[in-house]
Parts: sequence; C-alpha cells; structure tokens
Amino acid sequence: MSSIEQWKLSYQVSPIFLTGPPVANVPNGMLPFLSIVNPGAFPATSNTPGMASQSFDLNTLSMDAATLDNAFGAFNVLAGGSLIQQTVAKYPFANQSYAANAILRDPLHVSLIWDTPMRGANAWGTKLTVMQSVKQRLEVHNNNGGTYIVVTPAYVYDNMVMLALTDASRGSSNLPQNAWRFDFERPLIVLQELRRAQSALMSKLTNGVITDGAWSGPAAGLGSITSIPNMSSGPSAPIPSLTASGVPAGTPSGPSTQGSASGGGIGSVGFIGGV
Repeated sequence: MSSIEQWKLSYQVSPIFLTGPPVANVPNGMLPFLSIVNPGAFPATSNTPGMASQSFDLNTLSMDAATLDNAFGAFNVLAGGSLIQQTVAKYPFANQSYAANAILRDPLHVSLIWDTPMRGANAWGTKLTVMQSVKQRLEVHNNNGGTYIVVTPAYVYDNMVMLALTDASRGSSNLPQNAWRFDFERPLIVLQELRRAQSALMSKLTNGVITDGAWSGPAAGLGSITSIPNMSSGPSAPIPSLTASGVPAGTPSGPSTQGSASGGGIGSVGFIGGV
C-alpha cells in the first residue's frame, strides 16, 4: 500500500474510533467509524466452531486507491482545533512573572467535516440508510458513556466526547446535506487532570499554601488530593493500543494514555462499492 493510500485511509476515510465501555468487547477496545458506514468491508472471523464473528481490524482489509477515492465520505480537519488551551486569571498582577503563572488549563477541542457526495444509481437510498445508521449508532454510543479517538495529521486526540453532529453543507454543491460537522472536546473531569489544570502559583493559592518564591515546577499541584478514583470511562480510562488497529505513529493526548501509539501505518481499507 502506497503512502498516499495510507494517508487517505488514516485521515480521510476512517479517522474516528469509538472507544469506552460500549465497545469494550470489540478487539483492542476500538471500533473504527468505517464499520458503521460500511460493515461489510470487514471480514467475518470465527474462533469457535459453528459461530461466526466479525473482526474490525483495519489491517485485515485490502483496498486500492480507486476504492478509497469512491468512499461514501471523506473527512477533513477544520481550522480552530486546539493543542494547548489556557485561560489567564482576570485580575491585576504585581508583575509579569505572576501573570505568566496564574493560568488555568482548558479542555482541548477538535472538529472534522465529513463531505458525503452521492454516487451510483441508488445514491439517495444509500445515503438515507447510511446516515440513519450513523445517527443511531453514535447516539447509543454517546448515551452509554462512549468516548472517541480522533486521528489528525498533527495529533492523535484521545478520550474525546462528542459535542455535536450538524449539517455543514457547502454552498458550492447543489446537493442537500452534502457535508456534516463532527465536534469533539476532551473535558477535564477527573482529579488526575486537575493536578495539571492549575499552574504552580494558582495551585498554591487554591490550597492556601504559603509561597516560597517557587512559582513553577513539578512540586506544585493540588496538595489536598491524595487519591485518584478508578473510573471505567473518561480521561482516566486506559487507552487501547492504537498500533493494533492500524492508527499511524503518534502519541495520544493526555497523561492517562497507557496504550502504545507508535508503530507502522494502516492497512488498506475503503468503502466497498461507493455510492
């Protein structure tokens, strides 16, 4: 598989993975978005005689460039996503050093747009069927505490929650509902994140600690926090191995990442029989 085909697969055809408790029984704990749009693209496997199952490993698929080009939709990253997001306190400071240390870390966010052109003789019927399936599957996933991994060329966002899926049709096309916007955010919701949400100075002020002149460094934090809860989902949950599912090399965001995000590229995959 050429590097161009790997790029199309990784960042355009299926850059979103469903994770968390709703897909805990899926191998590697990750369900690629492509499995919702075109579940028939994944081969059936059976580990038990007489019982058929389905593998959702992208590496098991073999698609050529033409098939990838004719996928049901293509993703692109929208401008405005964040890698670092911080807020500075809104009151006067004694000097610049205090101002630079009085910051709070904010959640990261990223948005994708999914262009869904219509191809084939039964394009209208296919689009209705696929979009109904996408809506139903994502609603069930969200309602049961599901999270997402979003793969972008610059960063791999993990432990994301979906904020919205909305119509973002482009005016250049006469087709209705020709593009869809996916909005994700990585919230700060556990004590492990709170340890890093406040800068050194802000942490000391929060806890009423007498400062000794050291405004930054690893010693600062929320000193009153002595334990971290073991939650089944959210930023504290272990992240499955991305390499096993064919995600390109890179390190997922956040301190809670426990799976390996390095390794080889993604195997060939695409939408069979694009519409």
